[in-house]
Amino acid sequence: MKDESTPKIDWRTESRNLNANHSIELVRCPSKGSNSSIVLTTKAFWHDTHYWRGKTQPCTGTHCAACRANAPIRELGFIAIMSPKDHRTKILQITSQAWHACEAYILLHGSLRGATIKQERPDGRKNGRVKTSIVSTSVAVENLPEPPDVRSIMEQIWEVTDRTTYADLRVAGGEGA
Repeated sequence: MKDESTPKIDWRTESRNLNANHSIELVRCPSKGSNSSIVLTTKAFWHDTHYWRGKTQPCTGTHCAACRANAPIRELGFIAIMSPKDHRTKILQITSQAWHACEAYILLHGSLRGATIKQERPDGRKNGRVKTSIVSTSVAVENLPEPPDVRSIMEQIWEVTDRTTYADLRVAGGEGA
């Protein structure tokens, strides 16, 4: 006979916190070799940045310390991806040059979601030119996980406290996330 005073344990088969932003990694194209990932977002999110004080930082506009120090501005894009090796969701940093391959793919297919993006640095240098290709995959889009909130994750990585400062984070590449 069951004792009703015994505490009940509520077991689940999934975490309540599956899409926790704090566990999503920001990745770049490696200097040696290549990376290949499945795109989860339908579009890219763009922002002007500076490489300043040893790291990439967002340009904050009129009150930007990096701008006052004459640090060059570089536009970077960010897309949500899934690594086929470990099935983890990540954010991939892309350059405006890499975006041209994405735009061509969107014109043909309507969205980036479900495509495979491959990046490599032909010269093997850490900050060398990035060669990007994007192709269709056999993965069913409806079987992919929902993309994380890229803007929110980047704001966490950049430790944004005032969302209005970064209101110009632009979106490119179609509708949806």
